[in-house]
Amino acid sequence: MRQEVVGIKREYINDILFYVLLFFGLFDAARNYTPLPEWIGYSKDIAIFLLYVLNRDKIRFLPQKIIVIQCIFWFLWGFAGIFYSGGYSPVKIVIGIIKYLEFFMLITLFYNWERLFRLEMEQALSRYIQGSMCIFIVNLVGYYIPNPICYVGLSNGNVAAGFYGGRISVGQPPIAALPMVFSCVYLLFCRSDEIFKILFLITGIVLSTTNTGIVALGACFVVYGVYLLISRKKIPRKYLIAALIVLGLLVIFYRQLLVIFDDQIAMYRRKIFSILQGGKDASMEGRKVNWMFALNTLQTKVQWLLGRGMYGFCIGGEYRHIENTYVSMLCTYGIVGLVTFLIYLGKAAWGYLKGFWKTHDALCGFGICVILIYLLHMYTLDTLIVYTLTFGFNFFYVMTGKKINRQGV
Repeated sequence: MRQEVVGIKREYINDILFYVLLFFGLFDAARNYTPLPEWIGYSKDIAIFLLYVLNRDKIRFLPQKIIVIQCIFWFLWGFAGIFYSGGYSPVKIVIGIIKYLEFFMLITLFYNWERLFRLEMEQALSRYIQGSMCIFIVNLVGYYIPNPICYVGLSNGNVAAGFYGGRISVGQPPIAALPMVFSCVYLLFCRSDEIFKILFLITGIVLSTTNTGIVALGACFVVYGVYLLISRKKIPRKYLIAALIVLGLLVIFYRQLLVIFDDQIAMYRRKIFSILQGGKDASMEGRKVNWMFALNTLQTKVQWLLGRGMYGFCIGGEYRHIENTYVSMLCTYGIVGLVTFLIYLGKAAWGYLKGFWKTHDALCGFGICVILIYLLHMYTLDTLIVYTLTFGFNFFYVMTGKKINRQGV
């Protein structure tokens, strides 16, 4: 009897720890743009650690050997950065290694969902979607009504957290828009009756003006179109009605919308005119300089093959945000680490593609989109360090896989 009581209490604790992981999986990017102290982000790392310690007798590690091999390789070779980084902080290097390993740690926790949590996965999914919608609401409030929660002072003066370079976003727009992208595409494939939620989320993604988020959303719409074509399903009438309503509102209120969203429209104009005139995106050009700086630190064949370890590109302690997972992994773990990781993602994508082709199952189509969203964001973010993306990808990836297995696809 006592063991049953302890087990129930442990599951309650596990659910609370999951909500900690979920909160940061949605709002982690906001810490740099709100009064939330930066150190509070370690709460998620503590929650992951406690879940492993409290449930060491329940957790069954994933069977894929490629994950085990890569975890060991990442952990051991990550410390090479201590020798290559020219005196860069060993503590920072260790934290970086842990951040990279969180990717596989979260997959393992979600894979053992039924053993660990009382919370149903469907309930957790609903909380994620509701949270992603809250992000847009918080952004709108902070953009138009500065307040103690969504307000920050930057070096160029006090600005609302939502107003950051003409974008609506708590935190960095590409990161804050990710939950909305995942949620929108899931609803698109799996819950076509929630059309107004989809429109709401699309609005949040568009107003964030994040290039990668919008491209990812567009790519997912293409996949959805292919899904409808192959499965020979008709576009739900609600989608068509909603599209007509939105188009009508745009025609009727376009002058008012031009005034309300003047900053976002101006940013889109700058981007479009820059592309049409053969110009370059200033933010991407700045990133490319950092990519070349990092790649130039790979000076031998061995370093190209195995990398320089965590933050090994920080020569003389000089740190730069790489903001590209492909470049970051190449510098950290070399061609071996990058190819191994891409093989893992490729195997997952291939499984979804086979299931999609055989059964035309909507979940398989969504699984393809999950991989696609992740691969696209790897180009503009160091996704393994961005907890928001690590959580969102793993949560939907494991959840989708579990549903497909239950259905025998």
